[in-house]
Amino acid sequence: MNFDMEGSVNDRDVEFEQAQAQFLYNDYVEGYKREIHKMRTHPEFKRDDTYHSIKSKHHIMYKYIVNDNGDTEMYSRDGNRAYEFLIEFDKEEASYGIYYGCRGLVKGGDQQEQNGIFAKEWDELKYEITEVLNNTFQEKDFSKRFRMTDNANNKTYWPFWIMLYDDEDVIDVAALAVKLIFNIYKRYLRGEQVLTRKPKFKTVTTETNFTQKDFDEVLKKIQNPELFLRFIENAIECGYLVKMIGMRCVIDS
Repeated sequence: MNFDMEGSVNDRDVEFEQAQAQFLYNDYVEGYKREIHKMRTHPEFKRDDTYHSIKSKHHIMYKYIVNDNGDTEMYSRDGNRAYEFLIEFDKEEASYGIYYGCRGLVKGGDQQEQNGIFAKEWDELKYEITEVLNNTFQEKDFSKRFRMTDNANNKTYWPFWIMLYDDEDVIDVAALAVKLIFNIYKRYLRGEQVLTRKPKFKTVTTETNFTQKDFDEVLKKIQNPELFLRFIENAIECGYLVKMIGMRCVIDS
C-alpha cells in the first residue's frame, strides 16, 4: 500500500485512507485464511509453517504426508535434495492468494547445481503432471496454469506453483492436485518412466468442477442410485474408470 504524496490531490485524509486500506487488506487476508484452514482436518496433510526447520513468520503451510512416519519431505537418492508437496498462503503477499505445488529443499551439494537439477526434473515431469491433472479435472486446462518460480533463496526452489482460483475449493482442487503431483514425483524418483510428449490440446467448455457435493446432488436425482453406483464400481473393476481417494466421482482412464 503506497501512500506517496507526490502528485496527489489536495485535502486528502491520508490517515483515513491508510486505515481504510489496512481494513480492506485484513478482510482480504482473512478470506484466504478461512479457505486454507479447511485443511486442518484433512487426514493426509499437516500444518507445518517451516522450511529447513525454520519457522516462517508470515506463511501458512499445509504439507502432504509422504510416508507412514508422518514425514513431509521426500528425498532424492543421493540425499542432496528434498521435495515438499504443499498448499501455502503468504499473509504478506496476499495478492498471490493460495497456491500449491512442489517445493525443493537443497540438503547437500552445490546449491546452483541442485537448483539446476530441480529445474531439469520439472522439465521432464511437466507433461506427465499436465496430463494427469487434466484427466482428473475434466473442465480445467492446467497447461495454462503453471507458474515458474521467482523464489530460489534460503536453499529452497519452487520448480513450479499453481494458483488456486477464488471459485475453487482448497480440498476439492488443491489437496487432490498436490497428492497427484506427489505420486508422479515418487514414481519418477524411483526411476519409473513418465510421459515425455506434450499432451494434446484440451478444449475447456465449462467453468465448474464436479465435487463430492455435486456428485451427491446428482445421486438424489437418479431414480435408482444403487444401480448407478454398482455400474460405477463395475466400470472401475474392469479398468474403464479410475477411482480417486477422497472422491466418489470417477475419472476417465
